Amino acid sequence: FAIFCFFGGTRKIVYAKVHWIFQNPPRKTQSHQILAVLGEVKYQNADFLGESVFSVQHYGTVSEKTLSESKNLIYTHNSGMAKVRIILVVLLFLCAVSVAAKPKTQMRVIVVDGAEICFDETFSADGDGIPPLKRLFGFNVEKRLTGLLRQGYSEKDALLKTFPSLLRSLENLANEKYVPPENARVTFNPDGEKTFEYVPEKTGRKADLDKLIKDVVKNVIGAQSVVSVSYDVLYPEITEKDLRENTLLRGKFSTAFKRSSDARKSNVGLAAKKLNGATVNPGEVFSFNERIGARTLDNGFLEAPVIVDGKFQGGIGGGVCQVSTTLYNAVLYADLTIIGVSRHSLPVKYVPASFDAMVSSMTDFKFANDGRYPIYVKSYVKDDELYVEIYGSPLNYEVRLVSEITGSAPRDVKYIDDDTMNVGEELVLAEGADGVISRGIMEKYMNGECVFRREIRKDFYKSQQKVVARGTKKAADDNNKENQLAGII
Repeated sequence: FAIFCFFGGTRKIVYAKVHWIFQNPPRKTQSHQILAVLGEVKYQNADFLGESVFSVQHYGTVSEKTLSESKNLIYTHNSGMAKVRIILVVLLFLCAVSVAAKPKTQMRVIVVDGAEICFDETFSADGDGIPPLKRLFGFNVEKRLTGLLRQGYSEKDALLKTFPSLLRSLENLANEKYVPPENARVTFNPDGEKTFEYVPEKTGRKADLDKLIKDVVKNVIGAQSVVSVSYDVLYPEITEKDLRENTLLRGKFSTAFKRSSDARKSNVGLAAKKLNGATVNPGEVFSFNERIGARTLDNGFLEAPVIVDGKFQGGIGGGVCQVSTTLYNAVLYADLTIIGVSRHSLPVKYVPASFDAMVSSMTDFKFANDGRYPIYVKSYVKDDELYVEIYGSPLNYEVRLVSEITGSAPRDVKYIDDDTMNVGEELVLAEGADGVISRGIMEKYMNGECVFRREIRKDFYKSQQKVVARGTKKAADDNNKENQLAGII
C-alpha cells in the first residue's frame, strides 16, 4: 500500500479506512494524522477531529481550494516531506516483514546409525545471528557456515548462530542414544549350595556429540548434510571379575558349646540364625544389637545363665554373648575396624582372655567396613559348634591373635559350716577362680615373617570366690571322753 501511494501519481490522494480514537484529547500539535500523501498536494493544519471514519477515496486532479474545503482534510504537507515519510514507512514495513516473516532458508540433516537412518529432519534458519535481508530472501547454507568457521567460530557456535533448533535436536538425539553402563551384581546366599551368585556387567554407550556437530557442519553440501553417529564405550565401575575377587573368605572363627544346657543351645542357635546373611556395605557400621534384636521371650529367647556383676545368674538370652564373641574374633581375623567392644566381668571358657565380646541392653559390639567392597557374614551351627565366616576383599597377610596374662588377683575363700561333716573334713562347693589381668595382641605375618604387632586391648576380670564346706560334727570317741570327764567332775 505504501509503495502504491509513493508511485501512484502526482496530484492524487487516497484515504484509507481507519478508526480514529483518542481516549484523552491530545494537544493541538498531536492532532495531525496522515493516511497517505501523493504528489505536491498541500493541506492546511486541522484541529483535533476526535473520532472519525475515513473511507477510501480517489481524487483526480483537483485544486488546492477544493481540497481545503474537504471535510476529510487532515493537514497540509509538502510533497518532499511526504516522500520522506513514505520512505520511512516503507523501510519500517520491510523491517517488520523481515522480522516477522518465516525464514526462507532450510537445511536437511540425515543421521545414520549403523545401517539405519535414525534422524531425518529439516530445519529453518532461525538463529539470532542471521542478518534481516538474508533471513527474508535466504542464503547459501554451505557458504554461510563455512564463512563463520573462517571467522573463528566453532562448529557448535556456527550452528547456534544459524540453526539453533538443529543444535538442540542433535543434543536431544545424543541423549536418546545414551545407554548407561550396568555394574555386575552379586547375590549372597549364605544357606545355598553356592554362597554367591553373579550377574555379569554390561557396557554402555554415549553418542559423541562434539563429533556429530562437527560432522554435520563439515559435510554440508548445498543445504543437506548426511552423517553417521559414533559412540564412546562406557565401561562399568564393577565387573564380575571384580566381584569374584572380592567375595572371598577373609576371616573365620568357631567356638564350642557342647556342655551348655538345652536352653542356652537354643539361644546360641537363634542368635546365629539372625546374624546369618548380614551384609555391611562400604562406609557402614554393623551393630550386633540392631541385627539380633532384643533378647526377650517374645523374640524366641529362653532363660539361661548369664554373667551379672561377677556372678552367674539366670537371665533371658543366656548364650548370646558366645555368638557376639565368635563374631568379634572372626572380625579380628578379617582385620576390620572395631568400633566398640566390651568384656565380661568374668573370664569365659570358650575364648582366651581379652578376646570376648559381651553384649546386653546397655552394651553393643560394632565394627565398620572401611573398604571398597561389601562385607558378608555367614554364621551357622553344626555339631554343637558355632561358626562365623567373613567374606569380602581378601587379605594379603595372615592375622594371628595372642592372649597374654600379665597379672592375677587371688580368689577369696568362703567357708560354710556343715554339721553333717566331721570336724576337719572339707568339701569344695565352688572352685572359684583368681582374677585375671590380660591383654590382647594382634600380629600380622607375610611369608612367615611377623610384619606387624600391636596391643589391641587390656582387660581385668574379677576373681571368683572359692566356697568350701567344713565339718563341725565331732567324732564318737571325742564325745565319750568328754562325758567321762564330765562324770569325774
